[in-house]
Amino acid sequence: MSDILVITQELINDVDRTINYFTVSDLRRKNKFIYQYLSDYYLKQKIPFEKVIQFFRNIQQNEASFTILLENLYLCTMVIQQSSDSRKLLIQLMQSLAERLTQTQKQIFFDNFDEEVLWECGFVQQDTFSQRKRKINTDINFCQNKFWSMKDENEGYCKLMVEILDASKHTDIYDEEIQQRIENIIHLIGYFDLDPDRVVDIIIQSWIEYPYSLSYVKILKQFKCISVCQFLGKRFESIVQTLSNNNNISILMTKMANAAQIMQTDQKIPDHKLIIITATALKYKLFELGNIWKYLQPNDQDFSKIFEDLAEDSYKYYKSFDQVMQIEEVRDQRNNNDQSEKLKKDLFGQQLYNQKLWLMQGLIHINAFNIFQELYKSFEGIVDFTIFLPIKRSLADLIEWMIDPLHDQFYIKTLFKSRSREQKKFVYDPNCTTAFQIKQLTVIDEDAISILNEILTIFSPYIGEYPLVFHKLCRVLINSQNPDVQPLILDHLIPALQSGDCLPIVIELWKYLGQLDFRKRFDCYSKWKDLHQFTTINQTIRAAQLTKEHIRSFFNKIDKDNKDKMMIKFAKLSHNQPMIVMNVLRRNRLDISDNNSVIVHTLGLSTPLSLDVLQFIIIQWLCDFNDESKVRDKDIECRYWFKNIAQFIASVLRKYYTTDMQGLFAYLIDVFSTDQSNPSISKNESIIKPEILILRELIEKMTGIVHIEDLTPQQIQALAGGRYIQLETTSQTNEFRRSRKSSSALEQFFWSQTINSQRILNQNNQEEVVSLAFLMLVVLCQQRSRFILNYHNQNLKPLVALYDNFTCSINQLTKCLLFQTDKPTHYAQLFPENPLERMVIDFKLPFEIAFHIVRYSYKSLYNMSEEEFQEEVENIKSIYDKIDPKVMCLNPDINNQQVPQLPLICHTYVKDILWTIINPELFAIFWLLSLDNIYVPQAIYDQQLKWLQETINKTFDSKDRQSKQQQKAFDKLQNELDNNKKRQEQFDKCLGDKKQVFSFKEADQAKENYHIKFAQCLSQVCLLPRILIDPAEAIYCAKFVQKMLTIGKPRYTYTFYVPKEIIYFTFTYLQCATEEEASNLSIFMQQLIIPYANWNDETKFKNDLKNYFDTSIEGYDREKSYIIQNIFFKIAQFIRILKNNETQVRNALIFLKRVQDIFPPTQQVAEIIKNYLQDVEKDYGHIQDIKTQIKNFHIEDKINTLPVYAPKTNVNSQNHDSKKQAPNNEKIKAVGKAVDGEHEDYNHKDHSEERRNHGNKTEVRQVPKKKKSHDKERPPKRQDKS
Repeated sequence: MSDILVITQELINDVDRTINYFTVSDLRRKNKFIYQYLSDYYLKQKIPFEKVIQFFRNIQQNEASFTILLENLYLCTMVIQQSSDSRKLLIQLMQSLAERLTQTQKQIFFDNFDEEVLWECGFVQQDTFSQRKRKINTDINFCQNKFWSMKDENEGYCKLMVEILDASKHTDIYDEEIQQRIENIIHLIGYFDLDPDRVVDIIIQSWIEYPYSLSYVKILKQFKCISVCQFLGKRFESIVQTLSNNNNISILMTKMANAAQIMQTDQKIPDHKLIIITATALKYKLFELGNIWKYLQPNDQDFSKIFEDLAEDSYKYYKSFDQVMQIEEVRDQRNNNDQSEKLKKDLFGQQLYNQKLWLMQGLIHINAFNIFQELYKSFEGIVDFTIFLPIKRSLADLIEWMIDPLHDQFYIKTLFKSRSREQKKFVYDPNCTTAFQIKQLTVIDEDAISILNEILTIFSPYIGEYPLVFHKLCRVLINSQNPDVQPLILDHLIPALQSGDCLPIVIELWKYLGQLDFRKRFDCYSKWKDLHQFTTINQTIRAAQLTKEHIRSFFNKIDKDNKDKMMIKFAKLSHNQPMIVMNVLRRNRLDISDNNSVIVHTLGLSTPLSLDVLQFIIIQWLCDFNDESKVRDKDIECRYWFKNIAQFIASVLRKYYTTDMQGLFAYLIDVFSTDQSNPSISKNESIIKPEILILRELIEKMTGIVHIEDLTPQQIQALAGGRYIQLETTSQTNEFRRSRKSSSALEQFFWSQTINSQRILNQNNQEEVVSLAFLMLVVLCQQRSRFILNYHNQNLKPLVALYDNFTCSINQLTKCLLFQTDKPTHYAQLFPENPLERMVIDFKLPFEIAFHIVRYSYKSLYNMSEEEFQEEVENIKSIYDKIDPKVMCLNPDINNQQVPQLPLICHTYVKDILWTIINPELFAIFWLLSLDNIYVPQAIYDQQLKWLQETINKTFDSKDRQSKQQQKAFDKLQNELDNNKKRQEQFDKCLGDKKQVFSFKEADQAKENYHIKFAQCLSQVCLLPRILIDPAEAIYCAKFVQKMLTIGKPRYTYTFYVPKEIIYFTFTYLQCATEEEASNLSIFMQQLIIPYANWNDETKFKNDLKNYFDTSIEGYDREKSYIIQNIFFKIAQFIRILKNNETQVRNALIFLKRVQDIFPPTQQVAEIIKNYLQDVEKDYGHIQDIKTQIKNFHIEDKINTLPVYAPKTNVNSQNHDSKKQAPNNEKIKAVGKAVDGEHEDYNHKDHSEERRNHGNKTEVRQVPKKKKSHDKERPPKRQDKS
């Protein structure tokens, strides 16, 4: 009554009443409107009677509205007192409404009112109604039926019950005794004239008591199927009516409250046996599914709406989650878990009496999976078993029952105790042909895979809730050794990890995944990632969002102090949700360099699967960005976030070196690969490849080998030694030692991984499997070549930097591979057969780069027999002859200014005369040898060994780890030095045996300008291409020239002529060289002119010539004069013209910095350099770094410390105009030929005469310091004659 008064008061206070209230969907507002309408009629009498009748007759067409009307009429009868005017109006209204009602509505109308109201309305007579009611109650409660056992028909039912109950003992449908029971039942029906429908009802009732007895199936097949279906359906309806009774609402709520108990136990609902017999009847086709489906509650519309509402709630939860997290950074994890469990229990409680879901569970239970699958497919995309645990539990039991025989074969002992066999008992009837039954598996064949695929398609999102079943299934599939199980594992079991929490399952699956190709794994991860975005399963969505919440909270709390503690928490989150965790990690933390070390440490307990997923996410993320977005605008410098990503990848792979790197290297190869049929770069195409930073960081961190750009003289000399002296001089020993495990892992990776190069390299569309390291080197070299061939289409400055970057990366990767092997045969395993020809001819790589890569795969020269050596010579010569000179010849264009054609790689003219000037054997020896073959830096070894010995003597402690490491370093250096010495002795002996290869024929030396042609061919074909690659190669070229002149023993004047001409032909390349190439050229020329550095000291000068060239001179003045004029002054002249653009200026400054210890040698040359630097500062002083380099030379202070030497020609008489343009092509070609007449005169004189002249020791008097540098000198010819 209080509720009615509250509603009434609300209606009185509601002044905005309108008929539109009735059109809204809110039931409470409808109730308020109708009740208000009635009150206006019988209380206030504001509305006419006819209008009220018309309105209510209109709304009674709607069933829901009619029900609301009856409820409000019932309330009114309770509120209005009898014998009042309002009561009379209400009775009149009810009588009028009853006249137009249908029979069904009348029944509902009468059922909703008390007996007194019906009497008042005149619907029933009070006396008659009371008498009938009394009689019915008496019959129900007090009447006792009596039967005559001989004549009454119920005797037949008694006998019938005996037969039916006896049939329950036979559980097998094909038992022979059942047929006898059927005949007895039929005879009883005929003899006692029993109602067949009544008999069916009795059989069903008995079957409910013994639901697993299949004998009733055969009995019921003797009756009409429609009768069986109707009696089963009526029982389902009676259950719904019972639960909907007002008196039983409390019972329903109690059972809903106990839903949690049903979730955790095997407790069944009261009608569970009815579900089992209905499912069994469907299995044996007693009736069709559609016949019984209509009796089950809820109806199909409500059944679908349940899951649609659930999916909509999940979608809202998914969309609103990120907004919630932005507001609330930290949430209580315990509260979230409690809310999730409470939600799960509430959802299950709401569906506790969903008969259709229980029937689906019953079909699984009696092994009628095909019917269950048919039902599931009819609601596919709608049904979500998150809210109904019995189905999930039955599917788990079914899978476990299937695979138990196989699992027992593989694993006799299990860590977990299985549930009772009775619980997992599934009936398999081999004679049943009406349903598809699942049987226990004895082998994983095609049929078994098909069945498991159908089950897992439905059950995989929930299998993680049953870790024992999940683990068993993983072990059975993996140990089956059947390749066809791969789709099951990749498509179902891997994504199913997110639904549970069991680390052994993750480890078991990775044992299988780790053996697969990365493409298959990444394809699986891609589908897994899409699953989170497009799934409609409530459990998957909520688990994903809850993990996101936890991981974000984790990142807010982690720091350097608690990283060990947080590592455990991170591992727990990432074991089963690696896709979510690593994706959040990528979004929030990888672009912050300060946290990289902490995050890398946090990954310490992560599984290999989590690390592999992280690699996939990073690669996919990098693919989403184009190259321009990874670098700064109009620059090749990578953006800050990309640098952090590169460092993070390298740090992770160094610390967790067992991670499979196939995917990362395949991504890098794909980025660097080019279309060889169209090597040109369009103007709109990006030439920037920032991923090269990832490769360089990876090699540096995993191997400890860091590329040093500005090498000291000591470090340059150490390049001729082994790995340990190089590491010691660059202070990388400790880093290399700490990286030995990751370096070993990288070595194993390179030597074990192969890849199909069909799409990337092979132009014949033939499959070819090559090593991954070889393919990486090839694509890097091809990308480098593209920069050369397309320089005219692109901005030159970033192109030059990228060219240097790729060259350094090739050197770094090659050095990494060489550091990991000591044997040529081992190194040769990385390459296909005849690798040099493949790289140069098939893959169009530069000859010098290809030889630089494969050189160490050749057998050592001293180990080759003469036949093997000649075979290699012919092979190298034939490969070089196949090279098209048009491809190898370039005409550089620097800043749109035409400069003379420079001697790059191989000029057409040079190639035509090559084999007439240079012996093919000399050519082959030059390319086969390396720096450590012909030179050992003894002084560097001695210096480093001395320092180590002193350090050991001072701080040696046998228990100190650092002392032990220093002792080991000393021993390794000493062994390395001894081995290098032995190897050099072997090479020296081998080269000595091939002296005729290096010898200069007298006939050739007598030819005019032979030394110029020889120097030109040697420079362009051999020296220059190799100098530009690497500092070590630059030193090698200088040492080879010295070794060649030492062994060949030409005219001793060649000791000056050949190096001079080589300098002429190589120095001109500084006009268009990159910074790295300019540095290499500077190192080469520094090493080449070092023998002449002591020109001002006769004793040292002669000793240097003896040490470097094994030659002796009797004179001194003439050689000194020649060196000053034709080497040092010519170098100064070359430098003077390098100021047409910024590139030339930078290269000139690089050269001056590298040779500043020996150049300039005199005050006159220093004056030329001083004037040059002044001109450069005037034109390019606005560039800060150029201005700083000029000031650092301190050329004015250096002039006063140099000796004064007057040149034969007035070198300084030429005007050093800063605006002077570069000389034309003819002038460049004429460089070095100014004194050719003098060279020839000097060359053709008798050596004895020269010795006599030198014996006179006629020295050139040095010019006094007071003499000015611009005064003229006497001509060189006259000076020689004097």
